[in-house]
Amino acid sequence: MKAWNVQVALLFGTRVVQTTMRMAIAPLLSFIVFPDSSSVVNKGILLSAFPLGYLSTQLLGGWAADFIGPRIVVTSALGLSAGAMTLCAFARNSDHLFWCTVALGVAQGPLFPTGMAYLSKWLPPKERAYAATMLDSGTSVGSLIGLPISGFLGAKLGWETTFAVYGIFAALFTVLWHVLSSDLPKNCWYINKSELAMLDDLFVEKGVGTPKKESAATEIASLGIVGLLSKPAIWAIFVSHFAFNFSVYFQNSWTPIFYASELKINPDEAGFHFVVPHIANLAIKLVVSGALNAYLSGPQVGLSLKGCRRFFTVAGFIGSSIGLAAIGAFGGGAKWTTVWFTVAMAFAALHPSGFKTNYMDVTRHNSGALSGVGNTVATAASYVGPIIVDRLRDSRGWPAVFSVVAGVNLVAAAFFGLASTATPLDVPGEFKSKIL
Repeated sequence: MKAWNVQVALLFGTRVVQTTMRMAIAPLLSFIVFPDSSSVVNKGILLSAFPLGYLSTQLLGGWAADFIGPRIVVTSALGLSAGAMTLCAFARNSDHLFWCTVALGVAQGPLFPTGMAYLSKWLPPKERAYAATMLDSGTSVGSLIGLPISGFLGAKLGWETTFAVYGIFAALFTVLWHVLSSDLPKNCWYINKSELAMLDDLFVEKGVGTPKKESAATEIASLGIVGLLSKPAIWAIFVSHFAFNFSVYFQNSWTPIFYASELKINPDEAGFHFVVPHIANLAIKLVVSGALNAYLSGPQVGLSLKGCRRFFTVAGFIGSSIGLAAIGAFGGGAKWTTVWFTVAMAFAALHPSGFKTNYMDVTRHNSGALSGVGNTVATAASYVGPIIVDRLRDSRGWPAVFSVVAGVNLVAAAFFGLASTATPLDVPGEFKSKIL
């Protein structure tokens, strides 16, 4: 196995761990009863706690990944996440749980931008879509664990013990990550010489696009993160990421509540309905996306890198909007609701080969900082989403909620389809042919 595959597998594991912890919160809300019976569990407020913390460390995490190295940032984030998850078990009122969940978000905030920075130093261009898909598959696996299993554990062991179990699980994985991870190929203790030579040849200075000429160095210096933020193609990624979070985290966070309140199926009884959409999502990522990407970029169709990114992103948003709008328009009980949720999640599985990979395509020197900015914008959707949904369902009902989420998807599809690019924007033209 190539060393870069090990790095992808490790980052896959970080996504499983962080998503399991995050997704556990929604099902466990149905089992939380505090000793102080006057402490009311406000679901909308508690669901917004994680993204509030998550929002606060995106930029810092991305910057740290670019300037001090991503490995130690990931180790710190995982270790602090394990501690925060364990603290949730000791919450004795709603305020305590809120701030413990905020702390969990603060700890996990650096993980997404740091992952992008980490992979940008390891992967050849043709491996990026595969790697982004694998990372997102970790999110699917984490959801498969965090949603149905948390409901089961909450019913059998209690919510406090369930939080503690996840905290210990995260601590053990932190140790594994720290032993096997490496910021750069040359520092990896188990990489073979042929793989290292190939990566050294690919990444000039032996770093991507590091120029030999002073004029080229000036061009790169003039287009740092501030210059990148002036480009519509960068905001096409950000808008897509915002819409993705708004849509997918709505599904993950509110599905247990929707089934319980509207369909009268409690979280510990709804395992099948929670699992099916995420199995479809994972299957598309692992089976369909890679084959479809190879076909679209092959001689039969011959789409450019930009064309492939646009196809996956636009198709993903349109398909998800159809599934969500159908729930609001037709209903149909638990069976059909699960079918339409499955459609929405299946199409969402196309995004790792679309806008998410684009974080590595459009920059070769600022992937951590750029991913930090983008995920901050996206996390804003995760924070305001539960609050908006809570108010909208109270005033207009669930059909309005599903219509709004579907509409956000369609806006993102149009913007990315018109404004995106796959060309590195911070690399002089003389180097672009080498790394594309």
